[in-house]
Amino acid sequence: MNSVIVDPAVSVIMDTDIGYDPDDAFALVAAARSVEQLIVVTADEVRGGYRARYARALLDALDRPDVPVHVGIDLGSESFVVHDEALTAPAQPGAFHDAVESACRSTYGPVQWAGQGPLSNVVSVLTERPHLTEKIAVTQQGGWLDTYHSGPTKTSHNLRVDVRAAGVGLRMLHRPRLVLSDHTGVPEIRVTTDSDLYKELAGNDAPWARLLFANVRNWLSKRPHFYLHDPLTLSAALGQKFVRFAAEDIAVSGDAFLRREPGARRMLVSTGVDYDAFNAWQRTVIGL
Repeated sequence: MNSVIVDPAVSVIMDTDIGYDPDDAFALVAAARSVEQLIVVTADEVRGGYRARYARALLDALDRPDVPVHVGIDLGSESFVVHDEALTAPAQPGAFHDAVESACRSTYGPVQWAGQGPLSNVVSVLTERPHLTEKIAVTQQGGWLDTYHSGPTKTSHNLRVDVRAAGVGLRMLHRPRLVLSDHTGVPEIRVTTDSDLYKELAGNDAPWARLLFANVRNWLSKRPHFYLHDPLTLSAALGQKFVRFAAEDIAVSGDAFLRREPGARRMLVSTGVDYDAFNAWQRTVIGL
């Protein structure tokens, strides 16, 4: 693992819709290089469990065969761009509820849950096993607060994919922290084919880098850019201080749009980010 190591006593669960926009794969590399007690659960899984298989292939290339990968809830998505790379790994098991409970039982203090997709998996766990609620500390990417790019209201992707889970989860979780889309979909962490990050990854022949670059290449062949939403969210879950949070009273609408409302659900939401420090950390922990 990398020299930037999280306290080995801390368990981290990465809940990820890996295999579509590449920021999830960047986050997995960062977690694999810095977290000893890591569990991966795939969110918004696609037919055949391909997200889990791609995660397994990437972890094996990073010399982390010890990290378990579990197939999460399939919501019928077909959003996946690394089919060939996924086929290099075998099918992965389900039973993620048992894996989460085991982590909670073996960890002193809360398990850190890095939410990088819809909230379906964590809601499923806590609905089936509500006694784990206080044992799981969720840092979730997603949500526009009050406005959407200063225009009409729109629910951000991770909350929109499973609106019901978002509404239930944001009400039942024990003081969740939200890394808002207001602070992740920004130029400071946007990646294009002109970015140094892209160029350095393209020139890296390590097996893990080839698997990661396949995701980047396939995505950027049809889109102009992507944002590092999920590595930033992971950094907060790992205790890094790049993201600043403040408590707000947040009302969650029926379509999971978020608004400030006095007396509503108290949550911690992002208020700002030190992007320069985050970008430096990410490059160090990934090894580029």
